Amino acid sequence: MSSENSEAPVNNLLTVSSTDDSIANCHLVGLMPYYDDSTKLYEHALAMDLAIKHLNEGDGSLVKEVEGLNERCQNIEFSNSVIDSTFSQTEAFRAVDELTRDGTTTTTSIRPCGFVGAQFSYLTKTTAILTGLRGYPQLSPAATTTALNDKGEYPLFGRTVPDDGTMAEAYVRFFHSKLNIRHVFVIVENDPYTLSILKSMRDAIRKLGFAPGADGNEEDFFYLEERLVEGGRLMDETKRLEELSGAIDDLRASEFRFVIALTGGSYMADPMMEIAYDQGLAGNGDFHWWFFESLGDLNNTKLERGSKLHKAYEGVGYIYYNPERTGERYEEFTKQSRAIKQEWYKMQDVDTNNQMVLNGGLPYIKEDEWFQEDGYVHIYGAYAYDATIMLGLAACQEVSKQDNTNASLVLEGTSYFDTIRKTNFTGVTGFVKLDATTGTRDGYTVGYNIDNMRPYDDPDGDDTKVLFLPTTAYVQEARSSNWTTKAAYIFNGNQTELGPDPDLPPVQVTLVTIDSWIFGFSMALMGLILLATLGFATWTILYRNSRVVKASQPPFLLLLCFGIAIMALSMVPYSLEHVDIEHTDVTCYAMVYTLTIGFGLTFSALFAKTFRVNAIVHSSVTFRRVQISFRDYVYPVVIMFAINVLLLVLLTVFGTIEYGYKAISQEKYGRDDQV
Repeated sequence: MSSENSEAPVNNLLTVSSTDDSIANCHLVGLMPYYDDSTKLYEHALAMDLAIKHLNEGDGSLVKEVEGLNERCQNIEFSNSVIDSTFSQTEAFRAVDELTRDGTTTTTSIRPCGFVGAQFSYLTKTTAILTGLRGYPQLSPAATTTALNDKGEYPLFGRTVPDDGTMAEAYVRFFHSKLNIRHVFVIVENDPYTLSILKSMRDAIRKLGFAPGADGNEEDFFYLEERLVEGGRLMDETKRLEELSGAIDDLRASEFRFVIALTGGSYMADPMMEIAYDQGLAGNGDFHWWFFESLGDLNNTKLERGSKLHKAYEGVGYIYYNPERTGERYEEFTKQSRAIKQEWYKMQDVDTNNQMVLNGGLPYIKEDEWFQEDGYVHIYGAYAYDATIMLGLAACQEVSKQDNTNASLVLEGTSYFDTIRKTNFTGVTGFVKLDATTGTRDGYTVGYNIDNMRPYDDPDGDDTKVLFLPTTAYVQEARSSNWTTKAAYIFNGNQTELGPDPDLPPVQVTLVTIDSWIFGFSMALMGLILLATLGFATWTILYRNSRVVKASQPPFLLLLCFGIAIMALSMVPYSLEHVDIEHTDVTCYAMVYTLTIGFGLTFSALFAKTFRVNAIVHSSVTFRRVQISFRDYVYPVVIMFAINVLLLVLLTVFGTIEYGYKAISQEKYGRDDQV
């Protein structure tokens, strides 16, 4: 086949069955990175195996729509395998390219019908471009970045897990409405997954009307201060510690006390929490740390009692999707999965490199107890089961529209994906419904939990260890946007309630006082000014009939003395503001009243006197004799005095109203910065 033809979309995704050439085969391929003891990998493959079994047997014990599928679609059967997508985009691309380039695999000679995966968003974005180009539908049970909603880039990509948008919206609403938090510091790892969460939180803030600075948001806002750090599992440890230390320094400078850490896993979270503890920004009851679902790595982890991580992690919380991991349906899901586990355990083999492997070529998991556990460690297995079921149901619907012979059955990628988007059913994770445009699961068809991580005594009796286990404290049910409390949340420092200023330190008001001699000196200066104005006023009255004084108009001179005396009196309340005594509103108002009235009288009198002199000089130019009385030019003084008095009255009235509003608001919110 030429390279040009190899790049064209594959129209018929069905192949002849390896067991019966009269039956078409729909082979589903799981994409997961292989790494030692990764229960995510095995649970992904386990869930796909169970789903394939149900599709082939028409077993509707978990999904009613599967009941009798083997009878409705007799000419099609299903098979599956899991390939290593690795942690490299290049290797993931190469693995999918090998499967889809000529329509056959080098190992099974079966053309893929569709793909289930991959786990990480950055790998999924790479593989989804290629599967879309080649005409293969791909459903992910784990990749949540909102960028994958772009149908121009990823035309045949969908997912049974919601994207980050709805969960971010739920998280923002939780902090804002449930905890009454307004300021959050975000440390975000430079990764497509974490950056998608950050973008989704920004979008949620705007969507919910909490954007700071918007009209009416003086109190009802939600503010994020962000710090981007370089990370990654393969990053040099020294460089990683430098990045995290810089982020913690910025956290200290911000003075924020609520922190959301958007990291890919414990490889970033553990050193970050140790650095924060060393700098007094974690583990002391003053700072509260929150994570997204990545903190699930801490679940069932033992730490040294009294260690930095023990104290720093105590009381942290994280949000995650809740795919209804309770009830009869999920119990049956885990029960049937355990049976397949036992089959795996009995079918161990040795590969060509003399390495122990499970049936199907999966690397052998060293933890034998995993085979004995009833449930799933991670939530992605349930989403992988639903993704496989959705691909099977849609394939059956597509071939049911065609002739009832194997030779004429065609499964074309674009039409197949359109049917996938329209396929709804109640699965292990609840009601599964994809958005008609993006192919992403409706975010409100699943619930969301916020778990509180708490340390417990080691059940094995080791007093030097503590076991961290989650307690579900808050729940947002499917089809709801409200958070309900399920258990008391215990914050760091063994607190069950937050104080009045949980996200910012309380405002520290420090009274800067002056020495007593400075206060005495200012009072002496005020007394000197008052004596001087009294003396000048007395002299003006005594010599009011003298030619010079009469020409200067004694009423204006007396007004000047009176205005200066009132301004001098403002030194008393101004000085009292810097003296360690009890202060009242009278002191504050007295400063404004004395200074405003005194200044107004003084300069309005000077203006009136200057205006009078100007009139006299102007009349002399025309050689006219004029007689100007005090009454003729006193009106600027009266007008200025009246305006000042009116403004001061309004100040008093509105100040009283504002004080009452503050009292009411503080009683309502219980916080100073809310008013």
